[in-house]
Amino acid sequence: MKSSSMTDSITPARRWLRFGALALMALGVWFVQPRDGQRARGDPAGLVAGLVLVAVGGVMLLLDQRGGEQESLPKPAGGSPENHPIYWSLFAAGAIMLALLAEANGLIFGTLLSGVSHHVQFVLLVGGVTLVVVGLGRPQWRTWSWPDRREALLVLALTGAALLLRAWRLDDTVRVFVDELNFASVVDLFEGPERLRLLEPMNYIVTFPRLYPYLQTWTVDLLGHNFAGLRAVSVLLGTFTIPALYLLARESFDRQTAWLAAALLAVFPPHLHFSRLGINNIADPLFGVLALAFLARGLRTNRRLDYALAGAALGLTQYFYEGGRLVYPMLVVLWLGIIVLLWRPWRHLPGLLMTLMTALAVAAPLYYTLLGLGASLTPRFDQVGLHADFWSRLAEDGLIKPYGDHLVDALVAPFHLVDSSGFYLGEWALLLPVMALPVFGGLFVLARRWRSPGSLLLSLWLLLTILGNSLLAKSTLATRYVIAFPLYVMLAALGVQGLIRAVWPAGWPARRALIGLVVAALAVVQVGYYFGPHLALFNVQVRDRMDGHDALLRVIGYRPGTHVHLVSTQVFSDSYARDLAAYFADGLVVDVVAPQELARGVGAAFPTDVDHVFFLEPDDRLSLEVLRARFTCLPPQVTTNADVPPEKAFVLYYAPCCLGETP
Repeated sequence: MKSSSMTDSITPARRWLRFGALALMALGVWFVQPRDGQRARGDPAGLVAGLVLVAVGGVMLLLDQRGGEQESLPKPAGGSPENHPIYWSLFAAGAIMLALLAEANGLIFGTLLSGVSHHVQFVLLVGGVTLVVVGLGRPQWRTWSWPDRREALLVLALTGAALLLRAWRLDDTVRVFVDELNFASVVDLFEGPERLRLLEPMNYIVTFPRLYPYLQTWTVDLLGHNFAGLRAVSVLLGTFTIPALYLLARESFDRQTAWLAAALLAVFPPHLHFSRLGINNIADPLFGVLALAFLARGLRTNRRLDYALAGAALGLTQYFYEGGRLVYPMLVVLWLGIIVLLWRPWRHLPGLLMTLMTALAVAAPLYYTLLGLGASLTPRFDQVGLHADFWSRLAEDGLIKPYGDHLVDALVAPFHLVDSSGFYLGEWALLLPVMALPVFGGLFVLARRWRSPGSLLLSLWLLLTILGNSLLAKSTLATRYVIAFPLYVMLAALGVQGLIRAVWPAGWPARRALIGLVVAALAVVQVGYYFGPHLALFNVQVRDRMDGHDALLRVIGYRPGTHVHLVSTQVFSDSYARDLAAYFADGLVVDVVAPQELARGVGAAFPTDVDHVFFLEPDDRLSLEVLRARFTCLPPQVTTNADVPPEKAFVLYYAPCCLGETP
C-alpha cells in the first residue's frame, strides 16, 4: 500500500497549466469561505462559483497527470495466518467479566449485582476487554519486535508537542462551561456515597454512559475541582489520537503521509478546541482511528492480535458520543465488505471474523444495559435526528428539496459555514482557507488512487459523515463533525503532497523540503489563529448573557454557608447555578433572583445573620439602592478576568454578617 514518488518531466507550457489549475482551486476556495460570520447558506452564487472553480482546477490537474504516478499494488498484502491456538480460557474469563459488568448495569435477572461499586465495574470493563484481546489475539511476546527507534522517538516528540498545545493554560483560556456541567454534575455524584451504574445514561437529555465522567473523577482528584481537572481527560484522549492517526496513515498510505497527517492533526484548530473541553466527543475519533489502524495493519500482517485490538477499539466506540457509535461500525463493515468483494482476501477471513467477535463482546454490556433499562439503542439520534413526520410529509408532498437542503448543508458546512452550535463558534468554518485548499487537493488525489484500500477508506468515511449528518435536524453543527477530524487532516496530508508534486516535479530539487515547509507554515498559521483570534472571539460569543460563571468563580474560597445571589434575568437558571457552585466550591448557598424579587424579598428571604454576596448587573441602580438600605456592604469588586466584556461582568457586593445590619 505504499506509493512511490512521481517522476514525470513536464514542458514549460504544462507547468504553467498546472500553476493555473492550482490558482483556480485557490480562488475557488476563497469564494466558498463564509462571509460575515455566515452560519446558514444564503445566496448560492459564490458557493457554486467557488466549487466550480475548485472542480475545474482539480480536473485539469487530474487530466494532465494521468499515468504520471505509479500506484502500489491496490490490494491488502498479508502474511500467512497464524496457526497457534487461541487462549480460550482467557477469552472465557474476559467474557464472564463483561457479562458481570452487563448484569450489574442492566439488572435483567434481578438486583443481586445492584450494589456493585462503580470502581469494581470499571475493573470488570478493563479486565474483560484485556482478557478477551489476549485470549483471541494471543500475543507472541518472544517474537515481538520493537519499531524503528528513531521513528518511535519522533512520534513521541510529536505527541509531546500535541500534549503541550492541548494542556497550555487549560484552566483559564475558556473560563465558562461549554455544555460541560452535565459531566461535572456526574463527577460530583461519583464522589458521593451512592454506587452508580457505570453504563447507565447520564440523564434523560445527555444520554451517554457515565464512563467518561468516571474517568474525569481521576483527573479531578489529581488537579482539583477546576476547569483543568474536568478537561484533562479530553486533553489526553485528544493527544493519543495523534500517534493513532500516524499508525493509520502509515498502514493505509506511506510514512510521509503519516507524518504530515499526524502533524496536521496536532495543530488542527477544531481538534485542539474539542481536546480542551470536558465533554466526550473527542473520545470518538481516538477509538475509531485505533480500530481502523489495527484493522489496516491486520490486513498487512494477518496477525490475530491486530484483528483483536481492532475489534476491541471498535467495541469501545460504543461507550462515548453517539456519532462514533453509529458511524465507525458502518464504516468498518462497508470498507471490509468492499475489500472482500474486490480483492477476495480469503486468508484474512478468520482474522476479520475475530475482529467482529471481539467488537461484539466488548460492546455487548452497553446494549445489555440499554435493554435492561428499556431505553432506546440510539437515544441521541432519537432526539436530534429527522423524525418520522419529516419523512411522512416528504413522501406525501413528493418533494426531495427539504432533504436535499440537509444533504447540501452537511456537504458544505466544514468549509462554508461558521459553527452555530455554541461549542466552536468563531468567524471561519472548521477548515480555514489554508486547510481547505489541501483538503480539496486530497479529494483529487483520492480520485487518482481510487483503487487502493486507503483511498477507499477515506472516500467511505467522507460519504458516511455527509450522509449521517444529513439525517440530523441540524446538519451543520461542529459537534457533528468531530468524528471526521482525522479524515480532514489525512485528506490535507495527501493534498499537500499531491498539489506540490503537480507543480514541483520530481526532477526539481528540495521537493520534500518544500512539503515540510508548507506543513510547518500550516501549523504556525493554525496554532496562531486558534490561540489568538479564535479564542478571543469565542470568549465573546460564548457569553451571550451575563457571565454567571465568572461570578461564581469569584466566590470560591468564601466561608461555607455564605449565601450567593445572582441578581439578574439575563443569566442561567437557578438549578444550573447551584450545580455549577457544587462543582467549584463546597458549602455555598446559591440562587438566582430577579431585581424585582430582590426588592420584595429583602428582610425575610435574606437574613442578616449570615454572609451574603450579591452580584448585580453594572447598571442595576435599583438593586444597589435596596442593598444599601438593608446591608452594610464592602466596596464593590469588579472582575479581573479580561475575557469578560465589561457589560457582561457582574459587580460583586459582599455583606459579611459581622458588619451588622444597618438601621
